[in-house]
Parts: sequence; structure tokens; C-alpha cells
Amino acid sequence: MSLRMLTVVVDCAEPRRQASFWAVALGYDVRERNTDEFLVSDPAHAAAPLYFMRVPEPKVGKNRLHLDLLTDGPMSDEVDRLVALGARLVEVRHGFDCVCAQRRGRAE
Repeated sequence: MSLRMLTVVVDCAEPRRQASFWAVALGYDVRERNTDEFLVSDPAHAAAPLYFMRVPEPKVGKNRLHLDLLTDGPMSDEVDRLVALGARLVEVRHGFDCVCAQRRGRAE
């Protein structure tokens, strides 16, 4: 089989805001591809990009997607950086695994 992932598409109410946050958080580039559609891509092309698209309907229920992230440095430093960007620390698990969300309490 010769399949590979092209991108992870996220339907959301505020794609520009979402794309801007993740571009800064990951050190990726962001560009508007179509009206209300934003591509967030790794400048080194080592990872699949994220694609944020506006959808008209409101979010209903629990998110079914989350991103697991790694850091080479202290997790607390990265959590502090993400909180400064607008994330909210939800909980710390096992002393090193942290759960963050948007300040509004939802990841669209």
C-alpha cells in the first residue's frame, strides 16, 4: 500500500484564530488557502500539516480529535508558553503529561 497522510482537517467556527494559535505553538507557517480555510504547515516538511476550515453549524458534543505533542525541554516551560498564547491548563497527569484547552474551554 502506498498511502500517506496529506493533512489533518479541523472543522471549526474560527479557523483564522485556530490556525494562528497552532502556527505559533508549533513554529509552523500559516497561509490562507481559500476564504476561511488556513493551512498550517511545518517549514521543514517533516510532519503533516493542519488545515482549519470554517463550518456554519455549531459544535455539538465532545471533541473527537486531540493533538499529542512532545518537547525536548521541560514540559512546564512549554505549558507556560502555550498558556501565554491562549491555552488553559486543564490538568497534569502522571507529573509530566498535561492537558490544555482553549481559554473558552473548547477546542473548536
